[in-house]
Amino acid sequence: MNYIELQELLTQANFEISNSNYAEAELLADKILAVTESDSSIYIEALLILATAARQRKHLDIAFTWAENALSLSYEHKDINNTATALYILGTINQFAYNFEKALEYFEKALLLSEENELQAVIAKVCAGIGLVHLNLGANSLSLEYLQKALKLYEQLDDKSDITNTIGNIAIIYKRLGLMDKALECSKKALVESEKLGRKSDIARNLLNLGNLFERMGIYDSALDCYTKSLELYEQTGEKSKSADAIGNIGLIYFLLNNSTMALEYYAKALVIYEKFDEKFGIAYITRQIGMVYISLEQYDRALECFFFFFLFQEEIGRKSGMAVALLSIGNVYYALNSFEKALEYYTRTISLCEETGEKSGIAVCIMNIGIIYSNNMFDGYDAQKAEECLLNAIALNEELCTKQALLESHQAIAELYRLEGRWEKHALHLKKFYEMEKEVQCEEVQKQVQKYEYERKIAAEHARLEEREKIVQELTALNATLAEANREKNEIIGIVAHDLKNPLSGILLSVETVQRFYRRFSSEEVEKRLGLAMSAAKHMQTIVMNLLDIQLIESGQLNLNIQPVILNQLIETVIVDYVEQASAKNINVNTSLPKQELICMADPLAMREVVDNLISNAIKFSNSGTQIFVGVELKSDNCVHISIKDQGPGLTEEDFLKLFGRFTRLSAKPTAGEHSTGLGLSIVKKLVESMNGRIWCESKVGQGATFKVEFQCVA
Repeated sequence: MNYIELQELLTQANFEISNSNYAEAELLADKILAVTESDSSIYIEALLILATAARQRKHLDIAFTWAENALSLSYEHKDINNTATALYILGTINQFAYNFEKALEYFEKALLLSEENELQAVIAKVCAGIGLVHLNLGANSLSLEYLQKALKLYEQLDDKSDITNTIGNIAIIYKRLGLMDKALECSKKALVESEKLGRKSDIARNLLNLGNLFERMGIYDSALDCYTKSLELYEQTGEKSKSADAIGNIGLIYFLLNNSTMALEYYAKALVIYEKFDEKFGIAYITRQIGMVYISLEQYDRALECFFFFFLFQEEIGRKSGMAVALLSIGNVYYALNSFEKALEYYTRTISLCEETGEKSGIAVCIMNIGIIYSNNMFDGYDAQKAEECLLNAIALNEELCTKQALLESHQAIAELYRLEGRWEKHALHLKKFYEMEKEVQCEEVQKQVQKYEYERKIAAEHARLEEREKIVQELTALNATLAEANREKNEIIGIVAHDLKNPLSGILLSVETVQRFYRRFSSEEVEKRLGLAMSAAKHMQTIVMNLLDIQLIESGQLNLNIQPVILNQLIETVIVDYVEQASAKNINVNTSLPKQELICMADPLAMREVVDNLISNAIKFSNSGTQIFVGVELKSDNCVHISIKDQGPGLTEEDFLKLFGRFTRLSAKPTAGEHSTGLGLSIVKKLVESMNGRIWCESKVGQGATFKVEFQCVA
């Protein structure tokens, strides 16, 4: 085979690479290697084609071997162009493997060599590669600098394909920096240019980027249109791993349109594909998105698992922008759990990372959330000055970024702060702005709903083909899962109840049997003592049974509450009297703070008594001898009445908070005098409070006791 024929094969192989036909490129490169001496530049170029194809197919070890061989031969034969190219490809291989530090090492060597020898084409590729590494690391300004340099060189070389790809990447940076107009301009330009070239893979990628912009701007119908077209193209090109990007983004749109079921369905499909191809970046991203769905479903423990997984991956690869996203999400979970100190910690860490990456949108969200926390009178660290400073900064940033929903929330929060502080003029000013923004956002929400229904109409035809079959499979799967869960829960409940009933029942039987066998020898005092033990055990069994019945009534919707005006002061005083003896027996003081005026709320007297009874009983159970508990009632400025029951027990861990109000839960702390605990009390309390339109939460730190707070609207 002569030189011209080999060059033609090489050209064809490069063409197949550019069109994502990697298997065909490998066959052509192998053909060249079979008939070419290793000391020729064509041989080295064929090795580089094999390395590139293997890299794209995720065979990174093989790719590294080919590239190392090419580098060694090019060094040996002083082939400067191929040496620089080999260094560049080794950089891209490490980039694919998320070894960003190593990637930069190879890129910098390639850049130095190519600049010394004025290899403009290689310089352009290396600058683009360095730009992408910094893009992945969240160093947006540095990334933009290198990508713009690469773009200028590509334009000089008239390399239309790489011009298009680089413009698309620059659009991503502009989006991160909140420069939406520039981002949109670049994305549209990249799409038009890729359509001119007719390369489906490039078109699909640019459609994804454009869809991301439309999604950020709240134009969901356009975003969905981009994502579905991108998916179709990836399916045509056979790029399964990349099709998962489109599927995951479609899931995101469903999530934004409050359809959690469909969102999880698409996320699950994307996750299966990512796992099949070992796409670690994609796995981490989808896991984070699933975490967002769990937040919306108030499944906070699952959400935290997802976000910590996402954070650890981002930390491993050194991607600061991803770490910031993870920390923000974790902060939001702790905020939802009223763990304000933890939320502040994570929001502060997020701001530090966002300042490094220049992502103003993340800073704006965190500052707003911090301001809201400091303005929350449930927060022990309430600070009106800090709250005002943060919220004003958030408003300024959100106005700059044109993030309407965040701006709306910021005006609402600062208006409420000014109301609490009695600064009525400023309260009125921001309240007016809030209402103005609310109207605008509501109009947009209506548009979003219209978009939602329009898109659902569009995809109805596509779903119709598979819907019936999938429906049957899903129903069977769901039914099996439900039955399995019900069976698991049943077995768990039976086990727990059997265990909890076993001890008191054994105590009853032992006491009765002992009296039966030896009553003639026992004094009347001894008989009375034994029967007392049996009675105590029987009462414990009765408590367990009644708790189970309460749970069943509440969850079946058969609980009939008699809602009427209840004087909280009187009711709580009555309950406290019942516990004076129990507290004294443990040398525990019960301190009270009850206002003289009657505080009345609408509630069921028996249910309210059960709530207070449980909380006081728990406070005594989990407090050591010689300590004290506090029971207080307070009327807040928003006409809400707060019942506070505080102990000096061991406090709650983070793990405790995640399962605090669950059924049959066992917390880290144990009753201090061997008292019984079914693990049902707090679950019942929460359900009763919420059934009476109240709210309950807990504030606690390890080693500093726990304070349970119940809130009702005061009617007089």
